Amino acid sequence: RSAAKTAFSVPADESFLWQLAAGVIVLLAALAYGLWFITREAPPRPPQTTPPVEMPESDMPALPLDAAVRQVLAQADRRGHRP
Repeated sequence: RSAAKTAFSVPADESFLWQLAAGVIVLLAALAYGLWFITREAPPRPPQTTPPVEMPESDMPALPLDAAVRQVLAQADRRGHRP
């Protein structure tokens, strides 16, 4: 009886083969679930009940701007290019 050397040199008894088969099945199931999860249709979103609150510009907090940024904004204001 010649013992065939495998790449892993693990005794190929039946319990090892069952574990290998179970691992392959779990791997395939996880892959199938991942593919289904990625390609599924997104669930419909519930309608927004409250409209978004608009904040008037006077209530917006003034952010500290750098002098260079202020200069560029002032130039844009003068040219009428400010969004």
